[in-house]
Amino acid sequence: MGMRWVAPDGWDVEHIVLNGRPCLRARRHGYLQGYCYSIEELARLLDRWGLALEYLVETLPHRQAG
Repeated sequence: MGMRWVAPDGWDVEHIVLNGRPCLRARRHGYLQGYCYSIEELARLLDRWGLALEYLVETLPHRQAG
C-alpha cells in the first residue's frame, strides 16, 4: 500500500507508480485533478485551489483484524 495524504475539502493525494514512474495522484472528492511528478508540481496544483502543502496530513495504513 502506498503513502496517502488527505486535506480539507475532500482532497487526497496518493503515492503511486504510473507507467513505471513514481508519482503523486491528486484527487478532490474522488475526481482526478492531476498526476504530479514532483512536490513542486503538487504545490502548484494545490495552490490553484487555494490549498497549501501544509494542509496535507499523512494517513495511517488500516490494519485488518484477525
